[in-house]
Amino acid sequence: MLGSFNTNTNTNTNTNTNTGANTNTNTNTGANTNTNTNTGAGANGFNRSFYATPIELGFRQWALDFLFDEAGNPQFPSFAFSWPKSGQPHWRYDDWDPALRFWALPFDPMLADWRVAHGSVDTPAIVVGREFAMQHDQWLHLDGTGKKLVDKKWLTEAVLQWNARFSNPKIAKETIRLELSIMAEMMQDDRSQYLGEALGQADGVADYFASFLGLNSDQNPWTKELIQCGVAIGNVCYSAYKADFQRVRPTHHAPGLIAPFGPPRTPAFPSGHSFVAQTISLLLLEIDRVAERFGDKPGYGAPISKKGDASNPGQFAQHPLLWLSNRIGRNRERMGLHYPSDTDGGRMLAWGVRDMLFDSGNASGRSILPSLAYVLKKARGEWHS
Repeated sequence: MLGSFNTNTNTNTNTNTNTGANTNTNTNTGANTNTNTNTGAGANGFNRSFYATPIELGFRQWALDFLFDEAGNPQFPSFAFSWPKSGQPHWRYDDWDPALRFWALPFDPMLADWRVAHGSVDTPAIVVGREFAMQHDQWLHLDGTGKKLVDKKWLTEAVLQWNARFSNPKIAKETIRLELSIMAEMMQDDRSQYLGEALGQADGVADYFASFLGLNSDQNPWTKELIQCGVAIGNVCYSAYKADFQRVRPTHHAPGLIAPFGPPRTPAFPSGHSFVAQTISLLLLEIDRVAERFGDKPGYGAPISKKGDASNPGQFAQHPLLWLSNRIGRNRERMGLHYPSDTDGGRMLAWGVRDMLFDSGNASGRSILPSLAYVLKKARGEWHS
């Protein structure tokens, strides 16, 4: 499961080529049976380097030298933009990781295949994921275009301009071209500095939150379980939307981005890392003491009670937990794995889900997840001692 805690003590399978951007290929918990590889998406005979990422697409070192060579030629291929004559390409059924192809089928609120992929033990977080799926009528608004989500104010029109089914082919093409140019700049300016961090976050989102909050299994087991609830809710929600939007990864259009690993065999929009990280932050901020220390005004804050403008991440720059979730999302852009609109879409959808779960004034009603309420109550108790 994307973002689960790392419980494997073997942290390095490559002792010769890693020069500081060390990657952990043994990070997923309970969801795989492949030896010494991270399947994340289940077993069925395929080795994986990261979640839903074939072993062949594991981390590879690239010298990020962007100076021209002696002949005046660029060190990397030009960032040519590929757009087929047939129109905007879409994710196909066989593009999915084999263990995740059930997401391309009609949504199953019982999550039968999802449970198999994540082990047979129904932990509190897995139960929360199942309860969330049973409330799908309140969060699953599929139409392939995103118009329903715009009407609900869960997404903005701006974040969907890449989708020719929402805008039009000409606007979609130019929007993607602009996004790829931004990513090319990030590749040159940021990738070398953020590479090690992004590798750690590839399968370690939960670990980054635990470290940031100073959690440990002895004192904070339920807070850690709350983080896992965010992972479970996120994996169910973003996977369903990825299947609906069917967006190809950035390197499909621009191979010159040369992602250092992957990309994963899941569609691009919305970014799962952005959605999961944002959801974890929003769940943690339902704990008063966490909000006081890691909220809007550290030392004086309170749990977030208003959605705010989730389309503007700049407003959260001084908000520690939301800063972390935004950073995790942006790192995926720096690696060439996600477009900026994927990150923004994941963040906005997470806020929509949060409002559905906790805003009793929501006109569409409040989704009741008994197991989430139980975990949250237990987690709050760990912060009031």
